[in-house]
Amino acid sequence: MATRESPDSDASGTAGPHGGGDRRGAVEAESGQPGEAGGLRGSAGQGAGAGGWRVEQITDRGRLEDLAPAWRELFGASGTTNPFAHPAWLTTWAEHFVEEGSLRLVAVWEREALVALAPFYREAAGAGPAGFRRLRLVGAGQEPLTELAQILALPSRRRRAVRSIVEDLHGQPRDWDWIEIFVGPEHGWLEPESVPAASGSMVMSLFTHACVIVPLPGSWDELRRQLKRNVSESIRRSRNRLERDGHAWSVRELAEPAQVEAGFTELLALHRARAALTGRAPRRDRLADPRHEAFAREAVVRMAGEGLARIHLLDIDGAPAGGLVALHTPETVFLSLSGYDPRWWEYGVLNLLTAEVMRAGIRDGAAAINLSSGPENTKLRWSERIEVHQLFAIVAGARRSRMAFGAFQHARAASQLREGHRVAKAVAREHAATERRLATRGGGSGEATRGGPSGEGGRTGT
Repeated sequence: MATRESPDSDASGTAGPHGGGDRRGAVEAESGQPGEAGGLRGSAGQGAGAGGWRVEQITDRGRLEDLAPAWRELFGASGTTNPFAHPAWLTTWAEHFVEEGSLRLVAVWEREALVALAPFYREAAGAGPAGFRRLRLVGAGQEPLTELAQILALPSRRRRAVRSIVEDLHGQPRDWDWIEIFVGPEHGWLEPESVPAASGSMVMSLFTHACVIVPLPGSWDELRRQLKRNVSESIRRSRNRLERDGHAWSVRELAEPAQVEAGFTELLALHRARAALTGRAPRRDRLADPRHEAFAREAVVRMAGEGLARIHLLDIDGAPAGGLVALHTPETVFLSLSGYDPRWWEYGVLNLLTAEVMRAGIRDGAAAINLSSGPENTKLRWSERIEVHQLFAIVAGARRSRMAFGAFQHARAASQLREGHRVAKAVAREHAATERRLATRGGGSGEATRGGPSGEGGRTGT
């Protein structure tokens, strides 16, 4: 652990956190008064700068539990809509995927209040000129379920905190070639001025991570009027077909940790049944790796223990036919892992279940549903509002670091081209199969019928 101090005055904006959650952390930071809530508190011997502003680097994973109360309070006060930034999720992630000695968590304190947290870890690959060392945010890489990584900060301290974090990482013995930082919509951009001028480091924009957002009004009737006509019609058809064919259906909403753990097993079976389906748009089994499955199960159950995770299961004739993991923040519901029984595909079960999860979100006062990353037709049918998260790299000024970064980017671009080609071929096959099915039925084409009676509208989550 290392501690640095900063005498800078705060030049950032003064907007408060978005509703929901405990504002105490924000009030303490804005007023400069010490907090009463539990958390990891600094000792007087660590020498805070003017205003009590100090930066601390933590490398011991064992200290994460000590930090959790203050981290949890910061999560609520930050106004984040990213459930993957909660300590229950990220401490689980670190336990599963961060090697001992690789943690580089940077905490920013103002007097006794935690005002920002950047949970980095160090990743090294290769040796010699072909090797590289980078810092990534905990949650980035390693497994496919964690879709968003970020630096948590109070809104009124965000830009100052990011500058302090970057300065601290440059001030420590530098064991990295570049740092990767996700910047959410609330921060906007990572300016070149975020990097110490004398460091020689440069800021590079790497790629955009986009999510589809469905704003939730105050009632289900208002939402139905807000949705596109073909989506409303597909929901109605799913209900009508089930009732017409004599099938009884209901939705189970599992919230208690023991219920969520049992429901996760049911959902995983549905996820794998969908991944094994042929003749439809290809879906990978995201948890085929046993390590990924073990992590996902533990993380979702821990989030349920915080009241931030639920599993929604659609039962037809008493058996599970579709399922979704919903992760919560004070204002947003994020749709994560999903699956369905292929026998019920023609009934648009995920489309129907997604609508029911939205109904539950309205009931609970959520402001929006995040349909997860990767805008595509089956998500954009619900909404065309996009939320953008930008990945930046801060590349060290050393020639070796810049060469390593250039070689890595070349390899990444080649991999992305191969993946893009694979997806394009899969989409073409799906389109051709859909046209054949429509021709066999003697029906016309159209957005409402592609991909099934409901467009498989539950291609939300992963």
